[in-house]
Amino acid sequence: MARLLTVKETAEVLGVKPSTVRAWIHRREKLEVVKVGRAVRIPSESLAAFIRANTRIPVSLVSKSLRPVAASAPEPEPGRCSRGLG
Repeated sequence: MARLLTVKETAEVLGVKPSTVRAWIHRREKLEVVKVGRAVRIPSESLAAFIRANTRIPVSLVSKSLRPVAASAPEPEPGRCSRGLG
């Protein structure tokens, strides 16, 4: 069975304010919750799924072979600013 975290504990894990977690819960987005009477708890499995779903791979770790080839920009004339202002 998953451990049930408080809003404060969840906020500490994510590095956000408890009010941010409460806003996500109020808008019924981002996190699944369990109501225990009037208390709201976040299952640790739900938090782990949230973290996985919002984890992005840094561009520096993506292989160059997977990156799209950008069109090369023309070289600026010598003595001129690249924005054409000089």
